[in-house]
Parts: sequence; structure tokens; C-alpha cells
Amino acid sequence: MFGYVLTDTPSLRICEYQVYHAYYCGLCQALGRYGQGARMLLSYDCAFLYLLQSAMTVPVETAQPRRCPRHPLQKRPMLETDGADYAAAVNLLLGEANLRDKRQDGQACYAGAVIALLRPACRRARAAYPGLGESIDRHMAALFEVEARQEVEIDRAAHPFAQLLSEVFRGAYAPDAEIFGALGYALGRFIYLADAWEDRAADEKRGNYNVFVQKFAGDEEAARDSAAFNLHSAVNAAAQAYARLTLQKNRALLENIIYCGIPQEAERVLRGEPRKKERGYGSL
Repeated sequence: MFGYVLTDTPSLRICEYQVYHAYYCGLCQALGRYGQGARMLLSYDCAFLYLLQSAMTVPVETAQPRRCPRHPLQKRPMLETDGADYAAAVNLLLGEANLRDKRQDGQACYAGAVIALLRPACRRARAAYPGLGESIDRHMAALFEVEARQEVEIDRAAHPFAQLLSEVFRGAYAPDAEIFGALGYALGRFIYLADAWEDRAADEKRGNYNVFVQKFAGDEEAARDSAAFNLHSAVNAAAQAYARLTLQKNRALLENIIYCGIPQEAERVLRGEPRKKERGYGSL
């Protein structure tokens, strides 16, 4: 259910690519403090949250060259700001929630084993941010209730995960919590519906809940029209919320993600194309 908040890499300038890379690697470094297994959950979506949170503060950080377990022979520039710990806890606990969702749907036989492996790390993250863990658990329970009652309304199906990300984003930056929450809600709605649209055939085959399958019952044209309308609406809502923020730095990089990367990802999902592996980022 993650990995949809991406850069439009070909449109980035080299310096912007390097900054994004440094934040991404810095988040991975912060995840490593919970144990090497936590790095497996590293996501683009949480890298965006980390980058956005940092962009609200004035100081310009300097990336520090460090080694990582994946690339031990060559140091890589990494940025770890004050927001790294929160973003890492979010990444870990959302990753755990995603694994629980996959286990619930029977999509990943390994999910239970990975959850058990990460349990000590997740306990530490919950202890550090108790409100975060409680919020994620509450909204994931609401999401499972949506699936159990076979909800057919798009807005009601997407609401629990959208509300989850709204609260996660609110916790990232208190001075603009309301705007961050609106942005998180729009992105959560987009991520949930993009994932549902991509998984609809597999979910139907397995007999798993999928709001597009439940609502449209084989009417592919109506389902596609609904998916396009709702994905574009979520993308536009995210852009409107983002425009209300007063950024202190990294504006061009964030605008690349909001105005290019996310809309392109929506179009890729609607075209039914597979995800692209981003060289330099996804290989970490």
C-alpha cells in the first residue's frame, strides 16, 4: 500500500537529485537505529514526509558522507535532521501496518515472519511515539472493518487510511498541523485508491475485498471512470494543500514530487503499467 509518492526523476536537476538521495539515505540511516531489519521497510512516501518536514525550517543542512550496510565500500551523503527520528518511526510502524494488511488478505506468506522479526523495533517506536502507534492501530482497525462489511462507497472505503495519514502528517509539524493534515489526508486517499485499483484483479481472483470490485461488479468502464475521477481529485487536493505551506527550502524538489511525480504515478496506475525501479533510490 506504499511507494506512490515519487519524484519525476528525469526532470530533476543533479543538485536536486543529490538532495533527495541524501534525505532518502538519511531516513534509511535513522531506520537502522531500530535494527537492520527495519531498513527493509524504507519507503518513498516517508522520505517525502521527512523532506517536507525539513523544508519548513530555515537552516540548510549539510550532508555527511557515511557508509551503509548495502554499500559498505563507498560512502554516501546522508542528511539526518531533527525530523529523521519521527519519519523513521512512521516508516517502521506504517510498514508493520502494511504487512498486517497483507497478512489479512493472504497476499504475502512471509508477512507474519517479518512482523515477528520487527516486533522489538516496533515496540521501541511505539514507546518513543505512543500517540503515533495508537493512531495507526485505531485507523487500521477501522480499515479492517471496512473490508469486513464489504463497503461499496469509494469515500467511505478510502477514509480510514486517508485519516491515518492525516494524523501522521499532523504530528510531523505542529505550527502547520492543519495544512499538513489536509495534505496527508489527500495523499492517503490517493495511495489507498491507487493500490486498490492496481490490486483489483488479484483481489477478485483471491476473493479479497476491493472497493472497485465490490462497487462495479465487472463493469470495467464504470470502474475505470471512477478510479480516474477519484485519483485525479486526490492529486488535486494534495496540490491545493501543499500550495498553502510556506516553505523555507527545497521548494523545487518538493514541487517536482507534488506537481509531476504524483500525477505521473496516477497516470501510470490508470494505464496499468508496472512500477518503475528508480535507479539510485530503489536500489538502496
